[in-house]
Amino acid sequence: MSRKIKRSIVAILLVVFTSITVNGMSKKNASIFNTYEDNNSNFSYIEDSFLSSSRFTQLNKVTEAEKEQYNENYKIRYANEKLDLLGYELALSNESYDLYFENDSYSIVIVNKTTGFVWSSRAEFQEYSDGNNNARHLMNSGIWIDYVKTNTQNLRQTTTSIYSAAKVTYLNNEDVPTELKPYVIKNDSYDKNLMEIESEINTSNKTITSLINFKELKISFKVNLTLSENGINVNLDNSTILENDINTKLTNIYIFPYLGSTRENKVPGYFMIPDGIGALVRLNRQFNKDFNARYYGNDLGYNEGYLPELSLPIFGIVHLENENALYAKINEGAENVVLQGRFWGASSRYFRLNPRYIVRQVYKTIIDRKGNGYDSLLDQKTTSNLNIDYKFLTGEEANYVGIAKDYQEFLNSINVLTKRELTGNGIPLNINYLMSDREDSFLGTKKVTMTTVSQVEEIYNEFKNNGITNQQVNLQGYSTSGNRDRAPYKISVIESKNNFKKLAELVKNDDNNIYFENNYLVSTNYNNRISYNRDVARNVSQTRMAYDRYDLNDSSYKKYYLYPEQSLRLAKQDVKKVNDLLISGLTIDDETNNLYSTYKSGNYIDRTMNLVNQRQIFELYENMQMRFPHLYALEYAKTFLDVPITNSQYDFYTDLIPLIPLVLKGYISYFTPNINYNALGIERLLMMVDFAINPSFVLTYSPTYKMRYTLSYTDYSTSYSDYKDEVIETYNFVNDALKNVIGATIIERNILGLGIVEVKYSNNVKIYINYTSKNFTYNNISIPASNYKVVQ
Repeated sequence: MSRKIKRSIVAILLVVFTSITVNGMSKKNASIFNTYEDNNSNFSYIEDSFLSSSRFTQLNKVTEAEKEQYNENYKIRYANEKLDLLGYELALSNESYDLYFENDSYSIVIVNKTTGFVWSSRAEFQEYSDGNNNARHLMNSGIWIDYVKTNTQNLRQTTTSIYSAAKVTYLNNEDVPTELKPYVIKNDSYDKNLMEIESEINTSNKTITSLINFKELKISFKVNLTLSENGINVNLDNSTILENDINTKLTNIYIFPYLGSTRENKVPGYFMIPDGIGALVRLNRQFNKDFNARYYGNDLGYNEGYLPELSLPIFGIVHLENENALYAKINEGAENVVLQGRFWGASSRYFRLNPRYIVRQVYKTIIDRKGNGYDSLLDQKTTSNLNIDYKFLTGEEANYVGIAKDYQEFLNSINVLTKRELTGNGIPLNINYLMSDREDSFLGTKKVTMTTVSQVEEIYNEFKNNGITNQQVNLQGYSTSGNRDRAPYKISVIESKNNFKKLAELVKNDDNNIYFENNYLVSTNYNNRISYNRDVARNVSQTRMAYDRYDLNDSSYKKYYLYPEQSLRLAKQDVKKVNDLLISGLTIDDETNNLYSTYKSGNYIDRTMNLVNQRQIFELYENMQMRFPHLYALEYAKTFLDVPITNSQYDFYTDLIPLIPLVLKGYISYFTPNINYNALGIERLLMMVDFAINPSFVLTYSPTYKMRYTLSYTDYSTSYSDYKDEVIETYNFVNDALKNVIGATIIERNILGLGIVEVKYSNNVKIYINYTSKNFTYNNISIPASNYKVVQ
């Protein structure tokens, strides 16, 4: 098919689709303010099934019988004589907790002095018939490692635990109580010539310092375990890792992998996972699957393939909501940690959620253009340490909201979160103005103008005249470089500088901000600011991080990932030019959520070291809008764009929760991805009210089809004339709820029934959301169908 015919077909489809989209939007907005009329006898069943899905937060349904079974049979209890039999000693104590320590397995039992609740690092309630000895060794050991033998053809990772390394055997005689038989080992079976732990207990600073020595493998490291009034801290100093066998390399370390684990469906509770906006996994049914996700996303330097993107370095485990919970807060080393979930299923009777600390990774060295190669392993270790706080929560704090609130308080205490939510007459609205892009021409490319400076001003004033005074203006395609896949853009504007200055003054005089969008980390071969040899990064296998992409005409081009130090160089070149145009700052994307390892001039630079350069980019401007910033960037974010509205939707996820909003609300203004493409109608708008998310649109003054031959064709519906009314209606719908809680934090979120949510704020405002098609009454408060109710 010729390129001309192909373009014609695409143009027709775009025009037709835009018409359908506009008509659909119009009908959708008309239905926003009207109660749904049920004309389908099956609708109630369909609606209930939908609202019961993992796209919503579910009612915590625990029967009295389940509570009774848990409390009587599966809540951990240890009498002192049983702790003695298992080799535990009271090592550390404070006003809140007693910490019992079993040195040879590096196991702990922590007792809450007030409630008597017990946390254990072992898999409790084992039965002697469970699995084999190797599996039992793993469940009873507080530390595991993965290692690779480098003198073999295949670099296969092997997992071993303390008990496996020491080659212990279990006593299993009549003198041992039945429930302890899976734990008690023969006195002479622990071989300290193969495995040894030497610990020093300092009761004054409440710390146990242990040398963990896998002698047979000639691998050792030190771990500090500290007891606080809130829980425990685990610290591993990278410099203490020693490897004395050139043929044995350490790859991963696991510390307390079974802490908080539960057997089968015996413990009513859930895991909290910071995937996307947030997810729960309820511990009440079998899942024959495992979960692996890397904090701060994949390391492209290793071509990793994890799907979930964990932006906050935390996870939580709840044992009976509103009774007991723990959450882990990774203070150092998160960029080199994988969160692992192992669920009750065919291969395990336990649920566990634990961090895996990456010391080094196996990767493929490429030897030809077809991508063939062989497994390799770096000699150098990661440069980061590992430091994790495990905090224990009780009562009303022992739930996902309590975890988020506690983490919010922590981030506020270290000034990552400060009170910078955008205030004004109403909530903020973010508009991404697509000004221009470039399309192919007979000689090179030509500019396609979609929105002029004066047209941006016209739209801005029109919204202001309609009562939307709190606006954030984000300019895209302002540069002569173009827009899509042409970053980092030259600060060479498409109109006179005075025009841009005038617009900036208008916006800033209204106490609003105006931004230029840019991206200094990802580029393409279309950009002439980039030198392939100097700027395009090499990954760990020493190949260029250049990947084929295809445009509308199936023509290929190259997408580049740059060395972070070169990104910093390019960003510094633009600061004065941006400031001279009176622009408030930049909107940036990949720098805030994309960390990778690189190779350069014989040196391997891991994510920890590359992060140093990316942070320096954040410091160049006082105001930075950031797209989905991970924690390492959050401190520098004036506002947070593209809050994910969902998670990875794994089938073992049981609930969607607003973890990110619970952490951010009251401190930073955060926005949806562009809701031009909202296919979920009223459900999405109600979720914005539920999660307190501000609206964001992408607009062009000219009809969208005008840019059909540019790389911006992916923004397939943007015309201001089509969206003006929807922007105003959507804003008013969300603003009428959220204007009442500007600057307030979320203190509670309760599920009152299927599809009915109550959100309580720190300023005593309550917002009730009704996702159902029927009116709902709660405590004499009437909540309309498919709507919300604000109660002051």
